[in-house]
Amino acid sequence: MTATIIYSRKPEANELFLEAREYFHKSDPRTGGTLANAREAIRLYEQAVKTDPKFALAFVELSRAWMTLGFSNPDGMTNKELLPHAKAAALKAVALDQKMSDAHLALAGIYYSIEFDWPNAEREYKLAIQLAPNSADAHVSYAAYLASMGRFDEALAEAKQADELLSSQDTDFVLARIHYDMRRYEEATAYIKRSL
Repeated sequence: MTATIIYSRKPEANELFLEAREYFHKSDPRTGGTLANAREAIRLYEQAVKTDPKFALAFVELSRAWMTLGFSNPDGMTNKELLPHAKAAALKAVALDQKMSDAHLALAGIYYSIEFDWPNAEREYKLAIQLAPNSADAHVSYAAYLASMGRFDEALAEAKQADELLSSQDTDFVLARIHYDMRRYEEATAYIKRSL
């Protein structure tokens, strides 16, 4: 079961949000997207939150779009350049809706992958899971964090729970990374092949 998506009560903000989401889904350079699409998504998300300053989900997606610009790509940005924007949007989302799992997940990702603030990252991952225990995204993201900390048994448990909730390429990749880090190369290879 997934959480109910809470859109804006303002139709114009929803239209901007949905258009931004289309661009955002075409922004990951690892899957053939371009960062120009991330920049357009940011522009549209910013218009959406200007139209409805209480649109928490748009702030979550705005934060994620800023984070996409951190990919190692000639059109990308440094973490130092994108951090203020991504973090401000994630913090605003949390302030608007403290019970939105995705808001805490976005903030956890910033603490984990940019600020290397392990205690705050773990707190936010746990909060995201507590708010949405059936979120495969929350479990697999926490699994990646745990593996980075060398807590492999916990990482495997979280990743397997994510896989049971919703099998995905992301979960396969995290399971492969965990097994690889544990020097279990055959298991890692099996998850990469499954992902392909």
